[in-house]
Amino acid sequence: MSTSQTVKHHQQLTQLYLALSQCNQAIVQSHDRQTLFEKICRIIVDFGHAKLAWVGEVLPESKQVKVAAAFGSGLEYLSKITISADPHTPNGRGPCGLAIANDQPYWVQDFQTNPVAALWHASASEFSWKAAAFLPLHCEARVVACLSLYTSEEQAFDPDTQRLLIDMVANIDFALDRFAVQQERTRYQKSLLASEQRAQLVMENALDAIINMDTAGFIIEWNLAAERIFGHKRVAVVGRSLGEVIVPPAYRDAHNKGLQRLQRSGESRLLGRSIEIAAMRDDGSEFPVELTIIEIERSGERYYSAFLRDITLRKEAEQRIQYLANYDALTGLPNRNLLTERVTVEIERAWAQDGQFALMFLDLDHFKDVNDSLGHRYGDSLLVELTKRFQSLVRPEDTICRLGGDEFVFLLAGAGHDVAQEIVERLLKAIEQPLVIDQYQLTITASVGIAIYPEDGLDMESLQRNADVAMYRTKKESRNGYRFFSNQMQIQTARHLQLVNALRQAIALGQLAVYYQPQMDLATHKLVGVEALLRWQHPTLGAVSPAEFIPLAESSGLIISIGSWVLEQAVQQVRQWQQAGIDAMCVSVNLSSVQFRNPGLPALIQEILQRYDVAPQFLELELTEGVALENPEGAVNMMDTLDKLGIRMSIDDFGTGYSSLSYLKKFKVGRLKIDQSFVRDISTDDEDKAIVIAIIHLARSLGLKTIAEGVETAEQKAFLLSHGCDEIQGYLLSKPMPSDQATTFLLKHR
Repeated sequence: MSTSQTVKHHQQLTQLYLALSQCNQAIVQSHDRQTLFEKICRIIVDFGHAKLAWVGEVLPESKQVKVAAAFGSGLEYLSKITISADPHTPNGRGPCGLAIANDQPYWVQDFQTNPVAALWHASASEFSWKAAAFLPLHCEARVVACLSLYTSEEQAFDPDTQRLLIDMVANIDFALDRFAVQQERTRYQKSLLASEQRAQLVMENALDAIINMDTAGFIIEWNLAAERIFGHKRVAVVGRSLGEVIVPPAYRDAHNKGLQRLQRSGESRLLGRSIEIAAMRDDGSEFPVELTIIEIERSGERYYSAFLRDITLRKEAEQRIQYLANYDALTGLPNRNLLTERVTVEIERAWAQDGQFALMFLDLDHFKDVNDSLGHRYGDSLLVELTKRFQSLVRPEDTICRLGGDEFVFLLAGAGHDVAQEIVERLLKAIEQPLVIDQYQLTITASVGIAIYPEDGLDMESLQRNADVAMYRTKKESRNGYRFFSNQMQIQTARHLQLVNALRQAIALGQLAVYYQPQMDLATHKLVGVEALLRWQHPTLGAVSPAEFIPLAESSGLIISIGSWVLEQAVQQVRQWQQAGIDAMCVSVNLSSVQFRNPGLPALIQEILQRYDVAPQFLELELTEGVALENPEGAVNMMDTLDKLGIRMSIDDFGTGYSSLSYLKKFKVGRLKIDQSFVRDISTDDEDKAIVIAIIHLARSLGLKTIAEGVETAEQKAFLLSHGCDEIQGYLLSKPMPSDQATTFLLKHR
């Protein structure tokens, strides 16, 4: 998972945790089913970022699903649809109907193509719904409704999201059960007033334990549910004190005092309220119950009815929610929430004691390759095994947190540079050791960034940001290592931000320009083309190096618009040269990996060539080895498409990457460009000589031409000519020139 995807995933989970919290508040505040449904739908849209949420209640006789509450965009859709819970009807075989009939959540990750949702594809397209979830709601263990929600993103319901939504539904189920209990109690009270016989019937068929006591606290009625929940038969408890039968010994004194207070004053804080207490079964085991006591007067006599519900499952669910709110489900490590709490405590301790501590960010190198090649099961197993190694290497007072994906944070309590360095070096060494998972032996490395309190930050946000900056510096420079944060990194980060913001306006403000550097055929000494090179002149920052701003354009996504602009400028320039009589001049344009992966690239190039009436053979696209081999199969397909359009291609900086001859044979390229790092010392360095000769021979064997860049001396030119290099480019011919100077140069040398 990429960094941006991981951040987005964290944000989505954080929003869902917030939605879960809001849901719990709604449960507490709502007193009936309808109010709760309306609040839940609003919460899911407002906090869970769904486009639409609705609850459909199942009508028992017809099995039709009736809209009970809804919120969000597309409400008119609900007035047009008919949904059934009967799987024997077409409208009952959709995802909502199946969720109800099978009593299982139904996740539709692509709502517009999923065949089960075929009847609703048109509506999904109309309202831009890409994914949907359908979760049955229960009352007293019976499906009574379905919660449906729709999102604007495909694949929106990953395992973490599914677990949180299931937890939310479990809480709603508890609320529905509570409403049912309240209705049952109200019905029981009314029945008492209407008919003694009817009251007894209600009591014996109730799902909750109903225990009637006289004013002295002795049991006079004990229903079947009480027998089931507490284990005591009715004949064994009638006439005994309630406290003796169901109250654990530790709480009996408080129970007796409360009963005495009730006998003296006739008042109790418990009457009419629902509270959670510990109760005791006949075997002495304790368990949590929800208790409500009401006062009833019958035939002139006063007594009390206690309603008790076993809430063991609810408490377990709450504990699970609390666990998920603070711990990572896969590794069992603390998550961001718990880390924030512990960092806050550590800051307070360090502040009071004039101490320090370290916050360390660790990101695994190329972890995505494991998931992509072997599958997420192996990636998860790898993370679990690494977690065990981490836990064996840190101190008891330290905290390891998993942020998600392959990102970990270490809070090293009281640690300065020396302790942090010792721990991180142990960690990196341990990570390098091969891991055997099933039949695979996996070897992986990590990049680490470290920030120290207080010199690198006084709060969680700044420490986290600076450790992250240091980690990305490690990734950029070497990987499999670590860096401590420095002010220089902060300065560079600030500059990068400044450059990205300025780059967004650079085209509109006329700050970007395309320069052209000539290329010459060594055998004929004729100019055969030019390379288009992007330059940026900022009014206050001055000339910004392409080596600095091109990577920023790629990481920020600006390279797509900038790259399209460069392509258009280059093709337009070819047309102007042709009109000026400069024929047969090909222009080479470098493509970034982001551009090359863009499926719209062929259509864009074809449109630009047609707009300026330029034949495709006058445009050449240059790809680095890394770009071409990033996804070899995809590169072959893209090259085939471009080749069919008549567009020439070459491999730039050849020899600096990880060449794959098997794929190189499949690539539709015409030239290999020898990197200037090999050309620079070609006259004196035997190793560079050997590399250049090998590249020339390799190209010739594959039927490809070679062009050497960075040629600055006659000696370099002579060496290249003598060994069969086809073309050269560099300061020996000319520096890169702006359009007008390049035009003059080409006219002079044509």
